[in-house]
Amino acid sequence: MKEIKYRDWTLRVAEVETQRIYKELKQSGAESCGCTSCLNFIKLREEAYPDEVKLLISNLGIDIQKEIEISDFGSLEDGRHLYSGWFHFKGNFDGFNCSSSMVEGNGHLDLNPISESFSLGFRYANNKTPLKGVEGLVQIEFCCKLAWLD
Repeated sequence: MKEIKYRDWTLRVAEVETQRIYKELKQSGAESCGCTSCLNFIKLREEAYPDEVKLLISNLGIDIQKEIEISDFGSLEDGRHLYSGWFHFKGNFDGFNCSSSMVEGNGHLDLNPISESFSLGFRYANNKTPLKGVEGLVQIEFCCKLAWLD
């Protein structure tokens, strides 16, 4: 396992296995959906991630063009849209787990701000994964604010 230190986390990734998994994925969650919100995210994907996050994703063996899921939570006061999404990698981590307990059926993720428009966290989950072998998956959760393009 490759060990990566990122901020307050220590991540251990089965890099070759993670790379293989992403090579087998035909398309991202956004491409498979194709709704207007997902198409907007696709257009702005390169702008969505801060450089340090792009480097982290690459070092984990993840194809940044193939997020597992994207959701649009609508327009913010400044006109940007709030998106959330996630990636998976095979491995484990030490550090803050962004999951919180469910309260009346609702959960909350406690993500760490990376920039003014991007937050990130890690947890053990395999939500909506198309990946085979869901054992040992870490879910990288993110939220970002993006413009709405016509």
